[in-house]
Amino acid sequence: VKMLGFVSADPDGPTPGGMPTLLRCADLFVGKSGGLACAEAAALCVPMVVLDPIPGQEQRNADVLLEAGAAVKINDLPLLPRRVDEIFAEGGAKARVMAENISKIGRPDAAFDIVDAVITKQIEPIHKAKRHKA
Repeated sequence: VKMLGFVSADPDGPTPGGMPTLLRCADLFVGKSGGLACAEAAALCVPMVVLDPIPGQEQRNADVLLEAGAAVKINDLPLLPRRVDEIFAEGGAKARVMAENISKIGRPDAAFDIVDAVITKQIEPIHKAKRHKA
């Protein structure tokens, strides 16, 4: 178990490559359920333990992950060790199920899919789209 604060992608820093590099090595992501954290974890099929989500966006992100069976949530930090133990009990069976579930909602190629859709004119770029007058 390794706790990290802010993670930089600085090639000369302590975590070259940033979060994607770290997540490729991780079996579980423990942290807040901000949009980018959830998207990166889902793209790399890393299940999450969501810590005390803030009402609003973090709670809605957590709800999506929880409903998909891709995360567990704790609101009381002292429960963290027990939850992690439960996830990796029985040879990591729950961790594997959670990883499979998060893989179903991850979109690792989303940026490429959007560019392809624009190039093939399946969607129109925003700057060319007709604007509605208020």
